[in-house]
Amino acid sequence: IQKTYELQNAKFLLYFVNELINLSESMHHHPEIFIDHTTVTITLYTKDLNDVTELDLEMSQKIDEIIEDINIIRFR
Repeated sequence: IQKTYELQNAKFLLYFVNELINLSESMHHHPEIFIDHTTVTITLYTKDLNDVTELDLEMSQKIDEIIEDINIIRFR
């Protein structure tokens, strides 16, 4: 699974990456993360199986929730 997120500014980028790292540690599952200015591309797959698993899907959903939190903060 690969998804790209466009963050509004560096403040939101830092928040997003920090939350993403915390999530990765808590799930013991580490995506590939590519950052280009305020654009973040995340690739999720289970390296041992070289395939997408339920864990990848769960993490993808949690990453989307982090983005939802940022959007709520942004519009306050």
